Amino acid sequence: MDDMAEPTTTPILLKLATDVVMHLWRHRSATTDRMRKDVEVKIDRHIVEVLKWSQRIQFYGMSRAEETDAATISLRINVEPRRFRSSKNAGTLGEFDLLNDDHNYLLLGDPGAGKTTTLKRLAQHLVSNAPDTAADIYQFPVVLRLRELDLRESIIEMVANAVGIGFERRTERDEIGEIISVDLWVGQQKLRDVIVEFLNLAHVVLILDGLDEAPGDSNRLNRELSWLALNTSGSKVIVSSRSGDYTGAIEGFDIIELCPLDADEIAVIARLWLGDPSEFLAKLAELPYRDITDRPLLLTQLLFIYKRYGYLPEQPSQIYRRVISLLLQEWDAERGVVRRSKYAQFDPDRKAAFLAALAYELTYRIKRKVFASRDLRAAYLKIYQRFRLPQNEMHQVISEIETHTGIIVAAGPDMYEFSHLSLQEFLCAEYLIREPHSEYLTSYLAMYPAPVAIAIALSSNPSLLFAALFLRSKEPAIADIRNLISRLLLEQPFFDVSPYLGTAIMRLYRDFADDQMLSNVLYQLLHLPSVTESVVAALYYFEPSSKETLSKHGLLHLRRVRALEGAQGIKTPDAVAVPLALIREIAERGNSRAQHFLGTVNNNAEANSQRIVP
Repeated sequence: MDDMAEPTTTPILLKLATDVVMHLWRHRSATTDRMRKDVEVKIDRHIVEVLKWSQRIQFYGMSRAEETDAATISLRINVEPRRFRSSKNAGTLGEFDLLNDDHNYLLLGDPGAGKTTTLKRLAQHLVSNAPDTAADIYQFPVVLRLRELDLRESIIEMVANAVGIGFERRTERDEIGEIISVDLWVGQQKLRDVIVEFLNLAHVVLILDGLDEAPGDSNRLNRELSWLALNTSGSKVIVSSRSGDYTGAIEGFDIIELCPLDADEIAVIARLWLGDPSEFLAKLAELPYRDITDRPLLLTQLLFIYKRYGYLPEQPSQIYRRVISLLLQEWDAERGVVRRSKYAQFDPDRKAAFLAALAYELTYRIKRKVFASRDLRAAYLKIYQRFRLPQNEMHQVISEIETHTGIIVAAGPDMYEFSHLSLQEFLCAEYLIREPHSEYLTSYLAMYPAPVAIAIALSSNPSLLFAALFLRSKEPAIADIRNLISRLLLEQPFFDVSPYLGTAIMRLYRDFADDQMLSNVLYQLLHLPSVTESVVAALYYFEPSSKETLSKHGLLHLRRVRALEGAQGIKTPDAVAVPLALIREIAERGNSRAQHFLGTVNNNAEANSQRIVP
């Protein structure tokens, strides 16, 4: 639809709204045709503004807006907010269900959950479509973006300015000249009474976008919203806010919350963007960050990348970083929203570091993925001093982070969690990689391998860090190693050619020769860039064992003849093993060392060997 196009119903709405305003001014002696024209121009301008605002949606990172109808879908809405939800079976509504009753709604959602998109779809539906049901009595929307509210301005004033209701400010003073009150008047009526009458007579849906973005006193705004809700009849107020900013009831409103996207909704949105989303969805299913696609903002980021480049980033850590940065600052910055911290120097970078430390404490010290307030307090008390935060304001700090970022969210009464497990794992890995004593990674591996795998991928030297896990300290349990390597295959670390890496892999082959599952994942690891080359580099330090050259598993056993040097604390094991099939492959490429190894293997043993890897 062209930006300036207007639905055929607009003249009807324009006449309705103008007639209502003029009716409200019927007792004013100064009402003239010129005044009617001014009102008509003002209302017409607002309807066009609503159309332009609602017809298109600008996705982060895209230079061109998309048609709202073509790029978005109707989202499910939970009738019970997450922080108060007692069960997972609370009922849900569709977006147009909000128009089929006389209730006022406060619509909650995390950053990027689709709050503004839902309001745009409602506004466009009101202007462009006839009512779907008899219960839908509403005529047209008045849309206000609350971040544009002046510090001294009220919602009532914004409505009046939007529809051309003129008013004046009158000050009442006592006998000695002291100000008693200041109020807004339209003739002999208070402005707020006129606005309520206008909303009711015109059957307006008053749409207020971004209560959490409004400047000034939130308590004052909440009181005004409550007054509007309790004094309107035949009209409706729908206001949006981030979930984290909602801390108390606003009388007269039903509190509802957008649901995370489910698999069917993700597929429908992907189809809108790609036509055939099957390849994208299949690739996404293999990636550890697939959980972030339950928010429209984050899903569209992946779709945008895939549509532009034809693939998703090779390293998941690129996506983790992009999402964290987006939620911490870039999403608000693009929309011109400034969220000031209550705490000095607690800027987005410090918040990221705080979240990393908190993720570490909760993951490895407290060992929780969903945590109660007491767990959160225990973690907070461990780290608050290094971020210069108040000891007794844990709830306020967490509330600010929830509102500003949506990375930590309420999970139920007195319960919290990271919004996505992949982000918790990434933030925890960010903390681990900055720890001064990397030998502790082995103990973390035994508790939870995923952040350790991400830490290896994030490391400035993934090859050396991987080697340190298995050549510097006590050997982890077999299940932990399997899980680590399986996650590494997803994280795609950029290994460089390193004899330390090759030696560590060969040690794993020897120590766990009987474990078929580990052999399988090691085989897959060999196919990452630089890994087989690292095994080749490590062969220089070993010779075939004179006692046990070939095992029943098709492994060539090697003994150390030289020590690795240069990496502090890393020890060269006395014995390692390598698949004979791999030695053959390397020898076929002309590698003299591998060819030498083959020459020492007994021909009969070689003929009877069996390959362990697929």
